[in-house]
Amino acid sequence: MKVHFNTKRQKDPTRDQGMKVPYAPAKRRASKWRWYLILLIVSSPLIYFLFKLVFSQVVISAPGLITLEKISINSSGAGYVDQIKVEVGNTVPQGHVMVKLGSPELDERKHVLQVELNYLGSSLPTSDLGTESLLRNKIELAKKNVAYHQEKLRKVRFLFDQGAATIAELNQAEAAYDRAQFTLNQAQSELSAQLEKTRRDQLQPEVQYSSRRQLILAELETIKEQRKRLQQRAPFLGRILDIFIQEGKTLSPGSPILLMGRMDNPYIIAYLDPKYSKYALSGYKATIKFPDGKTLRAQVRENSTLTRRLPSDLSSSIGDRDLMILVKLDFLLPLSKAESIDGLPVTVRFDFAK
Repeated sequence: MKVHFNTKRQKDPTRDQGMKVPYAPAKRRASKWRWYLILLIVSSPLIYFLFKLVFSQVVISAPGLITLEKISINSSGAGYVDQIKVEVGNTVPQGHVMVKLGSPELDERKHVLQVELNYLGSSLPTSDLGTESLLRNKIELAKKNVAYHQEKLRKVRFLFDQGAATIAELNQAEAAYDRAQFTLNQAQSELSAQLEKTRRDQLQPEVQYSSRRQLILAELETIKEQRKRLQQRAPFLGRILDIFIQEGKTLSPGSPILLMGRMDNPYIIAYLDPKYSKYALSGYKATIKFPDGKTLRAQVRENSTLTRRLPSDLSSSIGDRDLMILVKLDFLLPLSKAESIDGLPVTVRFDFAK
């Protein structure tokens, strides 16, 4: 038997011996892309791993945290917490009153001194007006008596000159005038002595009271200054990071009150893999990437000499908390208050050269 093959190729693949054959090319194309998609999904972990491996070799990056310099504020004296005027997270300017302390001893001493001061102001002695009045009346009578005897002496002298009075009557009139003048002088002297006595009696207590008032006022001013020192003021522009006290709590000198972070010089703490230790030297620059995508430039502050374990907040759930080099970096441009958030996670990408 002989088999004959038709080697003539058909020009139209959609026809077979004159009959149209319906193909579905679109369906075959969808099957092809579906296969590519499955292949991509299956290989995506490997692709991601390779990408991270290459990226870590090309770009030296490390996790980091925005950090504020932390300073503990301690009590400047003994007392009780009268009022807390700040909350955690508040930003306070320098000199702002954060906590008011009270002192029962100072309050009691101030009350006693104030009562004594009020008493001294209302207890000054008064002059003896009765004695002065009697002496003044005595002087007035003596003046009248002197005037009477002076007039009588004038008349007796006139009569003596006319020969109508004797020498004895003249001497008697002169003696009466002298006695009246002596009585006047004595009354005036007694009044002067009484006025001087009254002045001394008033002056001596006034000097004593004035001295005591000055001492009380000086002590009250000292108490005022001590109460001011019990007001805990912010020593710098900072943010309240933690409060250790409650109102009504009794404190001794040096007791911790709250924790503040300085706002004037925030910096970054980065945790660098030890194999990249050459980037932990002073002067190396880096780019700081914030969670919102913003970037700022920074520079390594000093040669790093410490290691720390990677904080749990920065490590993955399945990763190990390996020892990392602790690197401190300073921003090259000032950081805004809104970005100065203590503990804000950032990414630090080191430059290849200083």
